[in-house]
Amino acid sequence: MPKVIYTPGKGLVQSTGGGFVMGTEALTAAGVCDPSTPVTLITAASDGIAMTLANGSAEGQLKYFISLHANEATVTPATTCGSYTNFVLTNVGDTVALIWTASGWAVFGRNAGVAQASATAVAGLPIFG
Repeated sequence: MPKVIYTPGKGLVQSTGGGFVMGTEALTAAGVCDPSTPVTLITAASDGIAMTLANGSAEGQLKYFISLHANEATVTPATTCGSYTNFVLTNVGDTVALIWTASGWAVFGRNAGVAQASATAVAGLPIFG
């Protein structure tokens, strides 16, 4: 299988190698997350950074957040699907997966970067506000 890379600017691009690679953005300070870039890597040098996420452009659009730091970063989507208003990434390895729906950004996956008491203890992950 050829390597396929997705970027917002070029769409799907085939190249040598194997696998599927999604475009990324790296954020190190407070600001705006690009909803058209599938993966946001958060590397903050200090606690308390705030980020916003605009509405998606098509139903089924995916957005992933991955924390590469041990500082607190709060992400606030413009429109959410559900009762949450934001989420906070506080540990290396914290992740949140969102999908855009007609009602807003819905959470379809999350993981804490720290060890949990049980592999099924997802409901107890303390990252949503």
